[in-house]
Order: sequence, then C-alpha cells, then structure tokens
Amino acid sequence: MKKYNISHDLPLSVELGGTFRELHFCMYNKLNQQLKAIDLTIEQMRLLKIVCDNPGCDQNFLAANTEKGKSAVTRIINTMIDNDLLKREQSGVDARSNLVFPTEHGAGLVVQGLEILRNFSNELFGSDQEELKQLLTMANDLIRRLKA
Repeated sequence: MKKYNISHDLPLSVELGGTFRELHFCMYNKLNQQLKAIDLTIEQMRLLKIVCDNPGCDQNFLAANTEKGKSAVTRIINTMIDNDLLKREQSGVDARSNLVFPTEHGAGLVVQGLEILRNFSNELFGSDQEELKQLLTMANDLIRRLKA
C-alpha cells in the first residue's frame, strides 16, 4: 500500500478534544467497574442521587437533569424499580404523572456510591483540588465558547 507523506500536525485544539474524549471514556469505564461492586452503573448512580436530592420528582425533571431522553430515563427507572432502588407513585395532582422516590435500599446505595466516587477522585487527582478546579473552569469556558 502506498504511503502519503503528509507532514502537518493536527492543531492542538483537535488533539485536546481527542484527549478529553479518551479521558472521559477511561474515567467512565473505571467508575463503572468500581460501582459494579454495589450493582450500580454510572447512569443509575447519577439518577439515584438526583432522586435522593429531589424525592417525588417526575420523570420529565429527571430527563432534563440527566440530559437523557424520556424513554431512556423510563428504561433506567424501570430497571431500578426492579432492583428495589426506586419506586413510582401516581401524582395526586395529575393522574397522568408519576412521581419517583428512592427506596431505603436505594438511599443506602447512594451513600456507598458517593464514597466510591470520592475515593476515585482522590486516587485520580489527589487531595489538592485546585488543579482540578482550574481544569474544570477551563473546560467549561471552552464549552461556552463552542456553544456560542
């Protein structure tokens, strides 16, 4: 096969995007492995935390706060109900709406999950959070520029 001699480097901004993407997947996979110890996925943990912070919220609220579609949130909730992490109750105000609450088991797992997340963060970034805050600020600035 013939090789073409193209001697130009990718702009650093493109390399940065690829590096952030790889970092995201590495962190996502590692966290999922660690959360597997308590039978949770990252998506379930995130949703469970939101429900624990907002008991009695509806599925539209959860979809908006997880940036997932309503059908995806419904599937995740159904799995979590089957695993005794969440429960649904019909809204007293609107019979078409279901409210979502954590179960006692789900609330206990969120505490364990948060501990796993804290340990993961400390192992990865150490106890000094200043560099992490700077990186997060820079990343959020880039996101704002790209969305403008």
